[in-house]
Amino acid sequence: MELISLQKTTGQFAWGPPLERALAMTLEQAEKSSPAPAPGCPLGAWISVLAVAYLEGKMGPRKVLWELVAEKALRFVRGCCPQEAVERMTEEATKIVERIA
Repeated sequence: MELISLQKTTGQFAWGPPLERALAMTLEQAEKSSPAPAPGCPLGAWISVLAVAYLEGKMGPRKVLWELVAEKALRFVRGCCPQEAVERMTEEATKIVERIA
């Protein structure tokens, strides 16, 4: 659960080796995979949505360890991005995580 250590006090996830390993992609690849961002919607929101999608998609049995972390991340994302952008990012992040073996 190294991934959880990447969460900042704001709820936002930072990019780091645990997330890179989990998603099997570099920061550059993650940036390119991002749906068109909405105004005011930072890259950190996309990174946070990717982290939450990974937790939900691959760490389900350990939900008790990460559930509150994910909720805080999503509060951060919803606070800086319009709902439509959040939905678009969530959909795309879920697809990315589903492709991970």
